[in-house]
Amino acid sequence: MVCFAPGCLHDAWSDPEDPWRFSSVGFSLKGMNEESAAYLAGIPHFFRLPNPFQVAALMEELSHEWSGKRLAYTLRCRSIVEEILFSMIRSLDQEVQQKSVPHVHAIQEICRLIENRPEKSWAVSDLSGRAGLSAPYFRRLFKQVTDLTPVQYQHWVKINKAKDLLLSGECNVSEAADQLGFENVYYFSRLFKRVAHVNPSEFLRR
Repeated sequence: MVCFAPGCLHDAWSDPEDPWRFSSVGFSLKGMNEESAAYLAGIPHFFRLPNPFQVAALMEELSHEWSGKRLAYTLRCRSIVEEILFSMIRSLDQEVQQKSVPHVHAIQEICRLIENRPEKSWAVSDLSGRAGLSAPYFRRLFKQVTDLTPVQYQHWVKINKAKDLLLSGECNVSEAADQLGFENVYYFSRLFKRVAHVNPSEFLRR
């Protein structure tokens, strides 16, 4: 995959005996903050796809939807482009991590464990044991992969789940706290504000 920013001059050539076949898509992608904008700006122009056949199938579907222009075709076209970009960005991030951080797969499995059980509070010794690593080494690798400590990551997951519960309308603040394993609703509210930068009631008023 080759990506060019608007206005970027470029040229290319292929073997006349074996010419290229390619599809092109114009899209706009903007970072929501300085950090994400800097990340997008750093994506290389040339990217070797880890799953080229899957992307080729998506591009074929994109062409079919765009040409047919059936009901809600723009919505489907947008979702296909986003799926391709997601695959590209996620694969690039994993490739960088795998090159720079040992045992990255073990850390990712621990992240999934925490995400699947947001109501549980895991001891670092338990998590490091499941990863087959010493606790100090596990902490260091976990911070390299997630930019958070194991405890901070658990808090991040819990509060994100709390947001979903509150927005669903199925839980009030006390019930959301209880579902996520908090015995003290006041501690839950303080943690919510520390992670989300607003308290639960302010979050619901947004």
